[in-house]
Amino acid sequence: MFSSAGYASDDPYDSSTGTPNKENRVLSVFAAARRRPARARELVEGLLVQFRVHSYFSEDAAEQVRRDVKTLCSALRRSGWDLTEEGELIALGEIDLSTGGRPALEEQIARIRRSTDDPGALIGGAKDLLESVAKFVLDEVGMPVTGKQDFPQLMHLARERLDLLPKNVDMTLPGGEAIRKILQSSHQIRAPAATSGATGSPPTDCRCGATAACSSSVPKASSSNGST
Repeated sequence: MFSSAGYASDDPYDSSTGTPNKENRVLSVFAAARRRPARARELVEGLLVQFRVHSYFSEDAAEQVRRDVKTLCSALRRSGWDLTEEGELIALGEIDLSTGGRPALEEQIARIRRSTDDPGALIGGAKDLLESVAKFVLDEVGMPVTGKQDFPQLMHLARERLDLLPKNVDMTLPGGEAIRKILQSSHQIRAPAATSGATGSPPTDCRCGATAACSSSVPKASSSNGST
């Protein structure tokens, strides 16, 4: 895992003596990742894979594992990250599409899926997702967004490039009228007033975690290439 993420030289393990122990090895490598964060997210992802393999995120996990779960969760949130119930790493707060591309859209979708018990966050997340998709579309067609544009403007430009304006819907096709109504109303979506647990607010609790050894050394989030 250390080698695949580019931190093999930072692993202090000596095969002849069998030292240091795993906890100190993880601490040393994560300290190196904090100094050189370019591939830190890859390192964290690799560690999480191992945790998932060993069922650290299972509802049947031992009590000590559950405590370690919450410890890592807190450490990740302080570093600008969070974990889903399945142990997948996602960014907290507003997602910057320009640094994440398709992964940023996937994180938006994951956030919506986790907001089913909060209507305000659900609607706000849906609006954020539509805005991100619009920016993604414009960037893909060679028309990147410059400056600040409001939601209706972004949606109109994206739909225009995709030939999805309401006036272009073929009303002779089955469902044509319904499609036109959806396209006409989509630009009117507005984020609701902030509520507890609204988009961008860290959750009050979560089911994520691992050993305390790595939780205290989680690398800080970076806006470069989605690295932590």
